Amino acid sequence: GTPPADPTTTKPGSAASVSPTPSAESSPTPTASATPALFDFDASVAPSRPDGLSGPPSEETVGEAARYFVALFPYIFATGDLAQWESVSGSDCEWCGDIADVVRKDVAAGKRREGGRMDIQDLQVFHDRDEMYYAVVRLKEQPSRVLAADGSVVETTDFVQDAKLEVGLGWTGETWSVTSVGVDLLGTS
Repeated sequence: GTPPADPTTTKPGSAASVSPTPSAESSPTPTASATPALFDFDASVAPSRPDGLSGPPSEETVGEAARYFVALFPYIFATGDLAQWESVSGSDCEWCGDIADVVRKDVAAGKRREGGRMDIQDLQVFHDRDEMYYAVVRLKEQPSRVLAADGSVVETTDFVQDAKLEVGLGWTGETWSVTSVGVDLLGTS
């Protein structure tokens, strides 16, 4: 992020300044400065399924399952592949079903999304009762855009969304299953 040095200025304490002199032989060649790509995250790469998704029940494995669930969000919107989302989402998770429906509608319309990386800032796990847990995930959702089938940009979200997810997880005896999701949007940055 620092601006390139201007060759026509003098730094404090330096003895001389340099000024470019135009010449007939060559014209100045513009140089590209390195700027971070807005959508440098490849959401089409499936997140790795963690070992903790298969238990045993503990706060640590709940945390792994919650991180994986959050990582699936940009992936399903980029690819339309709902297999892993549905394998982690419990049948009683209405929010999970609603998100899957949005993805299906996007796929039917030929849309896909780019970007939208979910950067987890904080994750806390709480044991509720029996084999029910809650993971409170504070995250920053990075910018994203929606593309039509022809590649044209339909919609752009060019800000970072701060959010808190309260993810309910239950142990099925074989794996963790998301039972509920509550979302609080905390603002933008």
